[in-house]
Amino acid sequence: RGAAHRVMARVEHELPWWDVNGRGVEHTRPDALERLAERRTILLQTRGTVHEQDGVQFERAEAWREQMIGAVKLVGKIDRIDRQANGLTLVLDYKSEDLSKTKQRVANPYEDTQLAFYAALLPDDELAGAYVTVGEKPGTTKVSEDEIVAVRDALIEGILHDTAQIAQGATLPA
Repeated sequence: RGAAHRVMARVEHELPWWDVNGRGVEHTRPDALERLAERRTILLQTRGTVHEQDGVQFERAEAWREQMIGAVKLVGKIDRIDRQANGLTLVLDYKSEDLSKTKQRVANPYEDTQLAFYAALLPDDELAGAYVTVGEKPGTTKVSEDEIVAVRDALIEGILHDTAQIAQGATLPA
């Protein structure tokens, strides 16, 4: 039995099952396992095809990270971490959505904070970020987020501001 079987066995016992739209607990475990297997396949298939021809080296996929931001510990699992030819870390967020939606994320980087959160989990002062849209048409496409450092810094500033307000007894709007 290989690594994929071990992962599936662990997932079956340890992780909650959520539906595709995030509405709650999913009762159809085979569907959840199928999505997990598809995600693993995507990570493996795109390992050498997305951008490594540009001198980028794969480092880790599905990497758990923790980072203290003031008194708050951020914890998350980054889809993929690579090292660029210039030495900068490249953090990647895989998306199984239409390419136009991914481009909209980049056009409004302060509206979608997942990639910025990934960047906040890393100790790097400077880094690069990109979404990797996986689909049949036009295929696997990397969409760079050129403002990743500024968006990450704004996210961290917001976390620090809000936690300071809470510590002083302030209520925050929903």
